[in-house]
Parts: sequence; structure tokens; C-alpha cells
Amino acid sequence: MIDGDSEPGVAPYASGGGGTVLEHLYGAVLLSSLLIGDPITELGDDATPVSVRFQGRTVSPVDDLVVSGSARDEERRVSIGVRRAPDLTTSDKKTARLLAAYVQMVAECWEDITAGRRRLYLAVAAPSPAVTQLRELTVIAGAAADEAGFRTEVGRAGRVDQGVRARLLHVDALIASAAKQAGTAAASIDAGILTWRVLHRLQVRVLRLEGGDVADRTHAVSRIRLLTADGTAAAGDDLFARIAELAGRYASTGAEVSADQLRADLGIPLIQPQPRSRPRVTADAMLRGPVAHLGLAQQLNEADEKYDTDPAAAAGLYGLVADKLQSSAYAPHAPRIRARQADAFRAADDNAKAVTAELALMAAALSSGDPGLTLTTADKLARQHPGVSVPTVLSLGSMFERAAETT
Repeated sequence: MIDGDSEPGVAPYASGGGGTVLEHLYGAVLLSSLLIGDPITELGDDATPVSVRFQGRTVSPVDDLVVSGSARDEERRVSIGVRRAPDLTTSDKKTARLLAAYVQMVAECWEDITAGRRRLYLAVAAPSPAVTQLRELTVIAGAAADEAGFRTEVGRAGRVDQGVRARLLHVDALIASAAKQAGTAAASIDAGILTWRVLHRLQVRVLRLEGGDVADRTHAVSRIRLLTADGTAAAGDDLFARIAELAGRYASTGAEVSADQLRADLGIPLIQPQPRSRPRVTADAMLRGPVAHLGLAQQLNEADEKYDTDPAAAAGLYGLVADKLQSSAYAPHAPRIRARQADAFRAADDNAKAVTAELALMAAALSSGDPGLTLTTADKLARQHPGVSVPTVLSLGSMFERAAETT
């Protein structure tokens, strides 16, 4: 990562600072997936991670963490910048240097990026206003075919609030400055196009590794405990602590780590995960198991049958099933049914109840820590209601979440 405040020849996190521990913890989460052979969101659900490189400036301008993997007989790589809380303001020189790395990549590797062979991520510690506004811009840019379409959508009345538009002005200025540091390829591309390219392909991940929310760590522990001899949570916790310790060492040396190397460096006997062969199933088929277990199969089948002839009745049944799922151990399955409920209400021309269902969907996504579903739903609602911005929808979703927690 380009960062002039670091020692010469030393990447910013390798030389210490507030984000160092965050990067090591995040690196440990990625190494946990590498160790057990699980896919990671950043690389794609269809990819198997092969290595994690720390401070990989020799292979990527965005270099805090670089994960390589194999997907459908093709190499895939994700380059991840890690920052605790980027300001994303014109006066922020650190952010300009951060963006210079992303600009260099979209200028030099655009074909690979658009083909999905290279991916760009920014990992942050918390959803600050600046980060939330940046993420909203990436959602809009990601849906736009070109720079002109992106800027038209941002400028559309009611599409976003003034804070998001002001943030774009800062991002434009930062990227124009960053382009001067990003090499000859970037210099030949209009700065406005570079802004769109970065926002079009950048994904922002809010890490859950500090403070009162350490769900990312908990999820990693729940998986890697299966590699230990006794399979307990305590054993998994100890193993993760050891992996995090190694992540700090890897970061200081700029190491590229494979699963075999990680096992050797851990120096403790681990169970070898066995490859599992299982039939392919659809998302709907996966949903039917929890529904049947809760005794709701009849209600769901009846809702599906009524969708075309009596969508209002179908919506009521979908709501019943979603409520039962949400209050059970199968809560992650509830959003799929809640989305069906909203569609049924719209089919019944009951837009008010459709909005209520989608706000409930957002509340569930916020509660489960699914920022992608949250923003997608907020963006859908904002498009359907000109004059209502995405931040306004997000605020309503947060209100629904708090209301759900108190009932």
C-alpha cells in the first residue's frame, strides 16, 4: 500500500500504529479459512483460498492483505486495504495515498478486474459516516454502466442526501490527486473515469473484530475448533490466538502463507479436514429443511400456491413463516421469506405493507450483520420512492431493528 508516512521501504502496518492489531486479527480470520479450506467472501463463494500474502506490494499495489485462490479452474486474487477509519476528505493525505493504490490497479489491471480475476476490497473497523457514504457511492457506481450513468444517478433528486454528494466531491479530488502518484497508465485516463472505476469495483467490508462485536472472530473459532483434537470452543479459541500471533509475524516479514506452511508453523497436531461430496441443492431446497423442522411446511406451500390467485393471503402466510424463522435458531433463513412477503404485498397492490416488510428485512439484515443485504434493500426502496434517500431508508431500518430488540 502506498503510504508516505511509513518508514522507507516498510508498509504502513508493518511499522506499527493503531491499525496493526486490526490487520493481524483480520489476517487471522483469513488464515483460518485457508487452514480449513473454506471460501471467503472477498474471494468469492466459488473459490478455494490457496495463499494469504501479508504486505504483498511485490504482487499488488493494494497490499495490506492479498489472498489468492482457485475458482472454476481459474486463478483469482483479491487485494485488500485495511484502515481503521479513513477520513475520505480532500485534506487527508493518507487517504490520497491509500486511493493511489486502487487507482493504479484500475488503470493497469482493468480487464482482469472487470473479468472478476482481480478484486478490490477496503476493510475498516467501524461504519463511520464517511465509510457509510463511500459504501453508498460504491453501490450506485456498481450498478452504473459508465461514469456518466453513475453521476446522473447521484445527481437525481432524492436519490442520495447532500452528505453523499459532498463525499463524492472529496473522493473526486482525492482520486485526481492520487492519479498523480499512480503511474503512467493512470495519467492517461480522465480522473472522473478513474473515480467511477474505483467505486464501480471497490467493495467495503466492515470488520467485526473489536469492541462489543467480535462476530468475525467467533465465526472463525467455530470452524477451526473442528480441526482440534477435542473439538471444543476453548481449543478453537486457543488455536485462533496462535494463528493471530503468527499473523503478526507474517506481517512483519511480508510472508506469503499456504495452508501447509501455516500447519507447519502452528506446530501442533490438527485434524485434516476431509473433502465432502454432497449433491447440489438449490437455495429454496436448503430453506425447506428448517421450515419443515418448525412445522411450517404446510403454511409455506399454501403461501406459494396462493401467490398468483390471492397475493394478500400469501403475504400473510409468508409473514407468519418469516416471524417463526426469525425467532428460532434458523433466523438466517428468515430474510428469504420476508422478501417473498414484500413481493406478495406488491402483487396485491399494498405498497405500504410491502415497505414495512422490506424494512423488517433490513432490520433482520442489520441484526445479523449482513451489510450487503442491508444496502441492497435500502437501495431498492430508495429507487421505488423518489425523494427518499438511502440514508433515510437506513435510518428507518435501524429504527425497526431497535424496535424488534425491545419486543
